[in-house]
Amino acid sequence: MKVIVIGAGKVGFSLAQILSSEKHDVTVVEIDEERSEVLREKLDVKVITGNGASFPVLEDADTRGADLFLAVTQNDEFNILASVIAKSMDVKKTVARVRNPDYDFNISKKITREKFLGIDLIINPEKVAAKEISKLISVPELVNVEYFAQGKIQTIEFKPNEGFEYYDVPLKDLPIPERSVLIALLRDEEIIIPSGNDQIRRNDLVFALSRTKDIQDLTTFFNLKKKKINNVTLLGGERVSFYLARILEKKKINVKIIERNPVKCEELARNLDNVLIINGDVSDINLLKEEGVDKSDFIVSLTNDDKLNLLVTLFLKHLGVEKSITQIRRSDYLPLIEKIGVENIISPRSLTSTAILNFIKSDSIISLSLLAGDKAQMLEVTLNNRKCSILDKPLKDINFPCGVIVGAITRDDDILVPRGNDVLKFGDNIVLFMLPDCFEKIQKMLG
Repeated sequence: MKVIVIGAGKVGFSLAQILSSEKHDVTVVEIDEERSEVLREKLDVKVITGNGASFPVLEDADTRGADLFLAVTQNDEFNILASVIAKSMDVKKTVARVRNPDYDFNISKKITREKFLGIDLIINPEKVAAKEISKLISVPELVNVEYFAQGKIQTIEFKPNEGFEYYDVPLKDLPIPERSVLIALLRDEEIIIPSGNDQIRRNDLVFALSRTKDIQDLTTFFNLKKKKINNVTLLGGERVSFYLARILEKKKINVKIIERNPVKCEELARNLDNVLIINGDVSDINLLKEEGVDKSDFIVSLTNDDKLNLLVTLFLKHLGVEKSITQIRRSDYLPLIEKIGVENIISPRSLTSTAILNFIKSDSIISLSLLAGDKAQMLEVTLNNRKCSILDKPLKDINFPCGVIVGAITRDDDILVPRGNDVLKFGDNIVLFMLPDCFEKIQKMLG
């Protein structure tokens, strides 16, 4: 697939990295020469320094007739213009990153994506992040949850509570609920595909899969206790906070936003009906105590300063706040975060990449999710090629790449958590957990 990426910021870099690793023909257009050099050094992609909304530059990038055009710079108007120009050059699919709520064409009943200047997908990273955060607030006992097979299967990420009885016990000896499977552990920044002799250690992040109707058995086994969330405090009044507060309002959750900029406070107050807006500095510890932030059921740190988000999260954790989510935009902070004990991290960059990858996936791929800071992937795929090499064979006889686990099989209305003797059939949907470098090998195996 021929792909043109406009903008080499965090989102553009991530998409170029993922798509090039999957052996797509990727060209990146970036106006900043220094940033262009970074891409040339780190990625196996063609890089052109220039204006991505310039017709001659796009011609030089061989845009005409490309399969996919991704305009993901920080400038909304630029992205829209670049996408319109690309569409005039017969690009098959165009995607524009648009953050300003004033350009939220997706919620208009009069202007659809298909009718608006031919742009196939308009994506708002802040809105995507807000939806993900609201999902995590609804399951406070988990670090993350993903749904597959039309909601019939769940993959959950969590850290077992202190009451968990089976630390340092070989996995083969764990009485795990029958229709559940442990698919991976994250330890010291490394993904471990566990064998029977591996053990869960304290501070491990556990990835497990189960049928949705059996998920309670799995969470009970790991001593994960459900807690009702009534009060949520959002630190920072940026766009993610606005979208998130609007979602939580509809769920009848009490929301408080603390923002230091009085102009932003006034704007939030005008557009949110039942949210308490406090004009104050989130780094002011006395203010946080006075406002009873430490009594909130959930804290979400959403300022534009990653370091401030981390600092405030750690302080409130010290005060006894049990549940928090921290927005982190810089991927180079992720290794540090795990070591200092911050668990629930949200990355608009990663979520935007996932949304775009799902939009451009092939017909056989139902969904794709990036996990653990892009260290792993969950792939739901339909076996719709009769020449596929893995059909009609027991799983134990299939030589899957190291780093791949078949987590579930959906056949008609049945959900199977597979064992070695189970056989894959034409038309099955399968859920795969895999390391990123396995994607190309799996593509070949699936035909």
